Amino acid sequence: MSEYIFLNQTKLRITMVLYDKESVSAVDLTDATEVKVAYRKPSGLTGTWSASILNALSGTIYHDVVKLAPADEEINELGNWLMWAKVKFSDSRELPSLAIKVRVVAEGKIGRAHV
Repeated sequence: MSEYIFLNQTKLRITMVLYDKESVSAVDLTDATEVKVAYRKPSGLTGTWSASILNALSGTIYHDVVKLAPADEEINELGNWLMWAKVKFSDSRELPSLAIKVRVVAEGKIGRAHV
């Protein structure tokens, strides 16, 4: 994933690959029952988006950004966002995940686009 995205961008797939920190191998998501992408906006507001499993054996999940309503986009604040995966398994285990920082920038601006 790029280190920056654009304000109100809707043609966007957020993809994350989850690794086991002990073995440094992909997490098998075969028994996952709930998969989400969590976020913290620059304003401090937190939430989650539903996600799907792209490849269970390679630990890959994704969320397709959608346009919710004419004035209500998912990517609606400029600045540094934090995003991370939240996964629950059929045996009630949960997989913690480190956050990545993604900078949301305005379209057409000149200058360095990422942090």
